[in-house]
Amino acid sequence: MTQKIGLLGSDSSHVEKFTEILNVDDHPAYWPDSGARVWAIWGEDPQRTRDAANQGRIPMVGSSPEQVVEQSDMVFVVARHGGLHLDHAKLVIAAGKPLFVDKPFTQTPDQARALISLVEESGIPMTSLSTLHYGSDARVYGKGLMAASPVRYAAYIGPATRLNQYGGIVFYAIHPVELMLNFHGVDVVSVNAVEGRTGADKSNINATCTYGDGTLVSLGLIGDGTTGFYMMGVGRDGIVEGGGTPIVDAPKADNYENGMRAILSVLRGEKPSDITHEQMLRAIQVCSAIEESLLRGAAVDPRNL
Repeated sequence: MTQKIGLLGSDSSHVEKFTEILNVDDHPAYWPDSGARVWAIWGEDPQRTRDAANQGRIPMVGSSPEQVVEQSDMVFVVARHGGLHLDHAKLVIAAGKPLFVDKPFTQTPDQARALISLVEESGIPMTSLSTLHYGSDARVYGKGLMAASPVRYAAYIGPATRLNQYGGIVFYAIHPVELMLNFHGVDVVSVNAVEGRTGADKSNINATCTYGDGTLVSLGLIGDGTTGFYMMGVGRDGIVEGGGTPIVDAPKADNYENGMRAILSVLRGEKPSDITHEQMLRAIQVCSAIEESLLRGAAVDPRNL
């Protein structure tokens, strides 16, 4: 029997990506054997929600988040603003249904702790992730890091800005932050951020993350410039690169397809999440530490936030 997925939020581009995989049977990314379909959607903007439903061939536009949760077997919380995720997730947890929380997990560390606590008390399957590290380029890069190990310096670069209506730096910095945590672990003990303003509403940010073993990771958050996502690690046996300037033949962008497989396997109880609750929290703490470091003009320990 096909499982019904409900979406809470219609303003994210991920709605289009997810429905291309699960619903749109003439799209190249369509997964015919997924055993799941996006069945219902609710969003704060009615017109945008109807448009998303039409484009993604979603049968039901819910009149409320509660109705979507009730009509679904599992629920994806996909609103762009991470500050909305805790309240949306509470509805799913109360209904005892499997839950995927799109990036960013939440807006603040306190919200992340609260959400994790509710999930652990309920015992429902839950995961939250950026699909970037499920792409073939990231997997090749990860194997390169292992071959070059130990890697004591790395850099992750991607688009991000503090000046947005979706919660600040966490909205898009979450992507390079999650790549860092996936490849280097969660033992970040210090974040020191500097911002170079290039205009009234434009800037680039560099955040140096120091690990307990002395490893340094530079996060380049580009608000004034055009960039994809770039990964680079320096090991004893050479430099490993991926993403923006890959050192291997660039594979097709398959991160969404692979990410969907990972999400569904967790929500179906087939495997535990690759992303631990500790990592979900640390990602939000690091993003908050970037903001806090810029405010203080000093390094910040993300574990204290």
